[in-house]
Amino acid sequence: MGNFGGSLLMLIQVASKSSLKKRVSQRLSKFVLRTNKTKPMLTRDKIISIFCLIDDIFIGIKHQKDSSRKVSGSEIAITAVVSALYIGGNHCHAIYFMKSRGYVPNMLDKSRFNRRLHCIGRLMYDLFFRLGTI
Repeated sequence: MGNFGGSLLMLIQVASKSSLKKRVSQRLSKFVLRTNKTKPMLTRDKIISIFCLIDDIFIGIKHQKDSSRKVSGSEIAITAVVSALYIGGNHCHAIYFMKSRGYVPNMLDKSRFNRRLHCIGRLMYDLFFRLGTI
């Protein structure tokens, strides 16, 4: 799975023609959204529902929002959750997926995303703890 997805991502970055980018992007989306016996299909409603739940929990635990940031902590958290549940933990593919589908239009690059994810690591722990007690 890693080699196939990595080569698709590399093709997207290298491709200069828009038609090739479109074809490769469609193949990647089919790869990500394919259903199998162990993982349910990822849908728009699921992503929005999980985001609302995460955002409400962040508000409930009084997470401070920095007004100068373009991407909220909830958007970072939902990308990490989508990555873990549906894309095999690959943050690069999750970042591309969330940005290309328009869920997080101002998505950060991989390095900045990982820094922000580590900053909210304790909040993610609290999030999963609270979800586990429901």
